[in-house]
Amino acid sequence: MNTQYRSLLYSNYFSSQPDSATLEYSMNHRKYYNNYFFNRFLPNDKNITILDIGCGYGSVLASLQSLGYSNFTGVDSSSEAIKVLKESGLGKSVIQSELIEFLEKAVKQKLTWDVVLAIDILEHFSKDEFVHILNLLKTIISSTGILIIKIPNAQSPLFAGTTVFGDFTHEIYLTPASLTQVLNACGFNSVENHEATPVPYTYISFFRFLLWKIIRFFYCFMHAIETGFFDSKIIWSRSFYAVARKSNV
Repeated sequence: MNTQYRSLLYSNYFSSQPDSATLEYSMNHRKYYNNYFFNRFLPNDKNITILDIGCGYGSVLASLQSLGYSNFTGVDSSSEAIKVLKESGLGKSVIQSELIEFLEKAVKQKLTWDVVLAIDILEHFSKDEFVHILNLLKTIISSTGILIIKIPNAQSPLFAGTTVFGDFTHEIYLTPASLTQVLNACGFNSVENHEATPVPYTYISFFRFLLWKIIRFFYCFMHAIETGFFDSKIIWSRSFYAVARKSNV
């Protein structure tokens, strides 16, 4: 489904973003962050096939390459992003296409991947589109494959507003509970949700990591005051990851 605002904003979506939306930033800064979580979630087999939907300027693709994975494909509708990636060493692994159109063609061609990465992309679709995409993803993920999602966290106590409403193109707002609900309804089970915490790779980032542990304990304590239950597993970070497997596994 196309709309007037999508045509307007997506025509120069990446060039209108701050410097953080560049390939150089992705490779030099985001790599540490992405690698920290991908090392936790991805299978050890470097020969698996991986699909990155909404790959943008290639932050995820660059991380996959640095971790030793080579059988990956990125898909994005932005001609700006694809042009930059094709001028880089990642150009052979990207396809320009509208996401739903690409997935529907992949289903018809009976293509499958071992891992599908949906990093900061699914919040840009309506609820009906979201469900349709999940149903398509279930079909193209191999029988033992996994779906890894990163999405803004609508229940984050301080940062939900800046993340959820920080981009005009965001259409849906989910919590770990509501994302698990829709994943289960679309045939995914074994859903594990994880905080997208600060990543300890320098002295300063390690200090931030420790401070986050203290702050999240305070959030849990405040939650216990209101509800009468102390739950240390509640996810408070501004975004979160979900790792899901199909119900037939």
